[in-house]
Amino acid sequence: MRKNEGSRVWEILRANWRALADHSRACQARMLQGEPYNRNEARAHNEITKLDGAVEPVEIMKVVVALYLLQHERPARFPSDDAFRFQLVRRVIRLTDINVGVSHNHKTGRAVRVYRDLPPRVSRLLGSWLAEAFGGAGVYLAGLDTTEKRSASTKAAELQAALEALA
Repeated sequence: MRKNEGSRVWEILRANWRALADHSRACQARMLQGEPYNRNEARAHNEITKLDGAVEPVEIMKVVVALYLLQHERPARFPSDDAFRFQLVRRVIRLTDINVGVSHNHKTGRAVRVYRDLPPRVSRLLGSWLAEAFGGAGVYLAGLDTTEKRSASTKAAELQAALEALA
């Protein structure tokens, strides 16, 4: 993001987030008017609206793109697409303290923060929505990162060869 601050990509990704948040608010409004709904979708829409009010879209973009970079560099960390999306949801949800509970640890006598995970069906929905909104950019940026690293390693190899030729 620092390299290309003026790029339209960031505004498009912000617009994707705004569209997702607006859609979630509209769905919640329809639910409140009595329209039938799926409880998992309702919970997923609720999580999106909570995030929209508490976290800047740029922070969400950074987390999502960072996870796509991690997946690209270390694919064995995520055994399946579902595992990746569940972790994506966990990391994004934890950007805010809204889903944090407090539990008492009797051994230490202290209050402990407890993160509550979402039900799997809700996580699956949220993960697919986040992947749809930011996934294309995440995959592309991961590819650019790989290209940069290859270029840097090629230059380093050329320098090493030139230095060995001096001896």
